Amino acid sequence: MISIMLVASSSAASGVAFLKVDVGAIAAGMGGAFVAVADDVSSIWCNSAGLSMIKSEEIALHHQDWLQDTRYECLGYAYPAQNLTLGVSLNHLSLNHIPEILNVNGEPSSTGRLFGASDMSGMFAVSTQMSKNIFIGGGIKYLQEQLDNTTVNAEAIDLGCLYTPNNSFCLASSIQNIGSQMQIDKDSFALPLMYRIGVAWKTESSCFGIELNKVRGRDLRGCAGVELSINDPITIRCGYQFLTDNDRGNFKGMPDRISIGFGVKIGGTTM
Repeated sequence: MISIMLVASSSAASGVAFLKVDVGAIAAGMGGAFVAVADDVSSIWCNSAGLSMIKSEEIALHHQDWLQDTRYECLGYAYPAQNLTLGVSLNHLSLNHIPEILNVNGEPSSTGRLFGASDMSGMFAVSTQMSKNIFIGGGIKYLQEQLDNTTVNAEAIDLGCLYTPNNSFCLASSIQNIGSQMQIDKDSFALPLMYRIGVAWKTESSCFGIELNKVRGRDLRGCAGVELSINDPITIRCGYQFLTDNDRGNFKGMPDRISIGFGVKIGGTTM
């Protein structure tokens, strides 16, 4: 199966915060409530245990355009091999044409020079079925951040598990971005460590997921989503994120986030 996602958004992440962005058409359309829904190649970005649900090779392509000439590209590949499922992914965020501003006697002054910034992560993941109802997975990440001529690196791991007592219900959890700090000059910052726990209920024509997640430096947040199959080739998705005042920052009146999406299956390709 090949999955393709094209998205336009009004805001972009800065720094390694790009690791918190939902990747994959289903995850984004369901408001991020994907940790227990994960059962395809995009599991590698949320809960690698879901890779064990794959029956054949899968490829996912993801593209997002943000403001200020910011682009986010992702590529994922999964291969089921006997008792293991192997997965690899590559994520790249780029921001170009940033004006250089210097502090001159306490006043900002433009030099007229433009520079760029980028974030990159590469991951190798493995998943296996431990018993009839339990699946586990893990991955190793290499992270790189570049700002003009300065480049920093870090390593991290992801861990995930799924419990499926029957064909419809799933309980899942994952921990992402467990790793070292990044340091630029004398400043260092931690990776966005993320905890997820959620449940999902699936039928032949629908899927419902609900999730709680906690990111380092951010309050506990909840999200819920549903995917419905209208007929065989078309699905619609809707999600809802319950934001806290910490998420809203100075925009206290900002509503909770609602996401809407749809999918079309053409042969072995889902868009």
